[in-house]
Amino acid sequence: FAGCATTGGHSPLQRADLKAAEELIRKIEAANASLPSSFTAKIAVNATVNGRVFKTGGTASFIKEPRAIKVLLQEQIFRTVFADMLYRDDLLKIYVPIDKTLYIREKNQVETGAASLELNPEFVSLTALGRIPLISGYTVTKSYTSEGNNPAEQVIVIENDSYYESIALRNGLTEKVRILAKKGGDKFEAHFEKPVEDASFVFYQKISAFSENSSNRFELSYSKMAFNAPIDAKTFIINVPEGTKTVK
Repeated sequence: FAGCATTGGHSPLQRADLKAAEELIRKIEAANASLPSSFTAKIAVNATVNGRVFKTGGTASFIKEPRAIKVLLQEQIFRTVFADMLYRDDLLKIYVPIDKTLYIREKNQVETGAASLELNPEFVSLTALGRIPLISGYTVTKSYTSEGNNPAEQVIVIENDSYYESIALRNGLTEKVRILAKKGGDKFEAHFEKPVEDASFVFYQKISAFSENSSNRFELSYSKMAFNAPIDAKTFIINVPEGTKTVK
């Protein structure tokens, strides 16, 4: 976790009290829970998946209760649908028209190893929403801060039986997360940039993530965001044509 311990090339940090780190983790958990009731946005995506590089864009929609996320991606030139993605009722559904295939993955359909983190629907949705992924059942084991009475930079290290995780913050806002599997040493890294702060929540306009195990990476950029506006319930439906293949 050397990269987090120096927060991106800045001055090395010094060890700090774990109680302060535990307080900061509680604030991260509270921030994760403090989402707007809804939002819509334009979204741009740069990604590498299974060795294929693509750029696309589209729209993103979210409602908090009942929680649902819909992302519609279109091919940039002809505006045909590239992928239609929906996460609700603990299911991630991805319809790819060119393949005439609907991919479905359940929230609890998780294997061991860090590779499962990028495939875990809840983990993916949290990261895409700018929420900070936290490993379950963690213990705070290390804490670092920059010098001064009001340190601008902090790094917290947590762990459970399967993973280590480091969280780098600046002025109380998360900038980078690294997760390392204890078995096999696979890594997942996520960066959070351009925060928009509201009285009740923080939203990041740029999010990127990278899985060392698969070499898959993605970068999301949000624009034209609207918060707490009504959204038609029909938005959170995927309509697939007859004859579509389903892969679970």
